[in-house]
Amino acid sequence: MWRCTDEDTFPPDCPWRRCRRHFYRLLDEHQMTATFFASPEQLEMYPEGTKEILDRGHMIENNAMYGMDVDALQHEDIYQRVETTNEMVETATGDSAEFAFVKNNDNKDLNAIVAQLDMTGIVTPVSELKPSDDEDKMLKNIKRAVARGGILSMDPDDASLIPYLKEAADEVDFEFIPLENLIAADETRKDFSEIKGADAIQPNEDMTDVVPHLHYQQPTTEKEVALTFDDWASETIVQEVLDILDEYEIQSTFYLKSEKIEENPNLARLLIERGHEVANHTHSHPDTTTLTPEELQEDVYQAHQIITEAIQEQPTLYFRPPFGRIEDQASHAITAMGYEAIGMYDISSYDWNDEYTEADVINRVMTIIQPGSVIVMHILDDIHTPSVLDDVIESIQAEGYEFVLTSDWLDE
Repeated sequence: MWRCTDEDTFPPDCPWRRCRRHFYRLLDEHQMTATFFASPEQLEMYPEGTKEILDRGHMIENNAMYGMDVDALQHEDIYQRVETTNEMVETATGDSAEFAFVKNNDNKDLNAIVAQLDMTGIVTPVSELKPSDDEDKMLKNIKRAVARGGILSMDPDDASLIPYLKEAADEVDFEFIPLENLIAADETRKDFSEIKGADAIQPNEDMTDVVPHLHYQQPTTEKEVALTFDDWASETIVQEVLDILDEYEIQSTFYLKSEKIEENPNLARLLIERGHEVANHTHSHPDTTTLTPEELQEDVYQAHQIITEAIQEQPTLYFRPPFGRIEDQASHAITAMGYEAIGMYDISSYDWNDEYTEADVINRVMTIIQPGSVIVMHILDDIHTPSVLDDVIESIQAEGYEFVLTSDWLDE
């Protein structure tokens, strides 16, 4: 998705317009279809530009609020501007505008107006791409921004970003599709309240007769271990971890920190589609020992809502506290919410620790491992996990261990 800027009012022979045509050519070269959000001023001053956009197979939509503080405007002013822009889009394209662009979708007036004008909805980008003099850092940021089903935003004068964006998408085997197709594919998703089992977890002040089950390891003589993962990461990292697990036919329990999941909910759903379990690791990753029961339940319930809606089904009813720390009162508060187990662990791989080499991570796991061990690793950007995971798995298998899901034990 691209937003036209006021520089569209420059004369036809200016260097900036030649740069814009270069942008169009790059989109063609990399077979990328875009949606251009334009303000009424841009549509009026640059009619030949709208024609070129349409001739190249792209879409034009409503950017009536470009450069404006929506919250400072009266309802009537917003309505008039959105309606006027819609009329101009229809005149320019022959089709009604379906979407309005806004960076922050919190304005109730704008939401109501879009619905009143029978538009499909408001588009808020997951990420806004910016160029940087640091090429490595820029590519890393673009890779992190690429999300399945995500909407990316950039200015057309940043044409240099296009090859990097295509490279990042190719790395995870993504393609760019028209915005209307993307929205249509998402229409089957259910809201939280519509998902079966969503109400299994509820805030609950009554902690009487609650018996928490803290599961550190499984009492067994069988050479079985559970490999689990905490937190959340970008598309590239999560896919890399999942591909490794697929290669070794291992299913795992993923305890997700939900704070970033809303940026890429379809990636969380992918965990389920690949046969893994998804459980709760809080929303904001707080130290549970510093929270009141009410504060803890509020954070955990928020995570439950986001995770449930992301994966479109009831998560596994396990909870893991950040940092592996939880006190008696907090464990009672979690159990009172409806959680069946508090998923602890007896082996922390320290894959997150910058001071640990990959050899240190492997040695730590293999020194402590025993039948029934629960191993925790992490899905985070810029840590050891993807590069060391193969060796950890092979070292464990070489000792004759098999991998099981946490639920294989707890459901016995």
